Amino acid sequence: MHFTRSSIHETTSSVKHTGLWSWSSVDAALRACILGLTSEGWGGAEAFHVASPEIFYPATLSDGIEVPALELLEQHWSGRVKKVDQTWWDSKPRRSFFDTTKAETLLGWKHDL
Repeated sequence: MHFTRSSIHETTSSVKHTGLWSWSSVDAALRACILGLTSEGWGGAEAFHVASPEIFYPATLSDGIEVPALELLEQHWSGRVKKVDQTWWDSKPRRSFFDTTKAETLLGWKHDL
C-alpha cells in the first residue's frame, strides 16, 4: 500500500499493517509526472517508483527509537517474503522498500521530506 498525502503527518492516521509503510507527497508525485512528460534523454514507456526515501510507520520501540523497516517486515510479513537484501538498510534502517534510483537518474526527480 502506498499513500499520497500533502505531508508525512497525514499518513499516520491511515497506517495499515498490510502495507509497506510507503508514501509520497502530492508535490513529489506531481513533479515526477511533469518530469515524465518533459525530461529528455530517454524514450518509450517506462515505469518508475515514486516514494519517500523513508517509511512512515509512526510507532517507536520502548527505548524511543523509531522502528526499523526490517523489523516491521519481520513482524508483519514473516514467511511471505522469500529473499531480502538486508544490506539495503545498513546505513539507513528506516529506508523505504521502494528504490527510486531510476526516477532520480532518468528524470532527475528527488522526493522532498
